[in-house]
Amino acid sequence: MANGKVHKSVFSRISFGAVCVFFAVLQVLSYISGYINPAKAWFMTVFGLLFVPLLLVNIGLLVWGIIRKSWFTIAPAVAILLSLTLAGRFIQFGGGDKPSGPVITVITYNVGHFSCGIATGDKVEVADKTMGYLASSGADIICLQEFYAPGGQEITDYVAQFFPGWSVDYFVSSGTHGSGNVTISRFPSVDRGVHDFEKSANRAVHSDYIIAGRRIRVYNCHFESYNISLSHFVTTRSKVSETETKMERAITRRPRQVEEVLSDIEACSLPSIVAGDFNDNPLSYTYNRLVRGRKDAFVAAGSGFGATYSALWPLLRIDFVLYPELFKVCSYKVDRDAPWSDHYPVITKSSL
Repeated sequence: MANGKVHKSVFSRISFGAVCVFFAVLQVLSYISGYINPAKAWFMTVFGLLFVPLLLVNIGLLVWGIIRKSWFTIAPAVAILLSLTLAGRFIQFGGGDKPSGPVITVITYNVGHFSCGIATGDKVEVADKTMGYLASSGADIICLQEFYAPGGQEITDYVAQFFPGWSVDYFVSSGTHGSGNVTISRFPSVDRGVHDFEKSANRAVHSDYIIAGRRIRVYNCHFESYNISLSHFVTTRSKVSETETKMERAITRRPRQVEEVLSDIEACSLPSIVAGDFNDNPLSYTYNRLVRGRKDAFVAAGSGFGATYSALWPLLRIDFVLYPELFKVCSYKVDRDAPWSDHYPVITKSSL
């Protein structure tokens, strides 16, 4: 009987140790996933998406290991310590710069074709409420993705109802009545362009503005979507296969789209603000490529969780505003009171 208890105790310790090492290794893989091009190993992106859940599991294992007085506790402890260098991409405790000049407010918002949010089924009502909210926000530049002009209206005519005299640059999927990216600004645009990604319904548009005496380019990006609803996670063989195919397609397309935008940025001498729905998290290859030489507005001035996707809050931050180094980022807010989309609007203030 005593031998049986000893063997059981040894097996329990070894099993606990194996679990600790397993989840610590997964945590490390989540760190390095953002530096591996998903076009070469698409599955690595999944580890990055699991950073927060893995961190919570490792914290739980650390606590349980301390209670058990297990030496294997060192595995989750090391994993957690390493994560501290990246945790600021997910949670912040306030900050921001003092403005050095006129304050400029930039908003990015995926409006979801105005088909989410308040459950009226009336896109015109959702669109009108959304645009009214944005018009009262005090924004200077608004980057919208999945924009749809309701009621068959021309985009410029519809936007002008809420922003009379403002500049409207857009590119949509099928004429002026389709859906796509729209950038609205109180600054007149002096140039514009589109990056219509190959074999994709997603795109990026850029607009040049004169801001505080300087010409600034603003990229409004919508990188490849997963097009997966929560119903896809029902564990039937067909759903799993479909989900895997969609994830692989999105993950491998995004790097090419990012490189297309980066090529334009590098070929342009103007300071560039990069904003929009990246459909990727702050540990991703997409983020790491685009944030180089720029300030993530959330990291610079955020407070609390930065998550922007409502269905999985607080896990996913996929909407970003990245400023050139010359900007002072004064404030950052994710407005969780805006109910009109499955994304939350991101509101940032900065100055030159």
